[in-house]
Amino acid sequence: MEKVNTTNTTTDIYVDNEKVGDFTLTTSTNGTMTASFKIDDPTAFHGTSEASQDLANLVSSAVNQSKALLADFEASKN
Repeated sequence: MEKVNTTNTTTDIYVDNEKVGDFTLTTSTNGTMTASFKIDDPTAFHGTSEASQDLANLVSSAVNQSKALLADFEASKN
């Protein structure tokens, strides 16, 4: 049986000091990843490229984190 540890991280996305959305990432030590994104204020979120760039950066970072976790994962032999 392999032991898999899971970590949840939520990052709020702000535009002009207003929370416009959030990105939630669940990663496991075996490299699996679940991500969800919520837009709280569509007008503010889509009204600037800042929020979409933040989201793109978060997704890129999440994929890299998943790769790193998988590289270090060792399944137990039991």
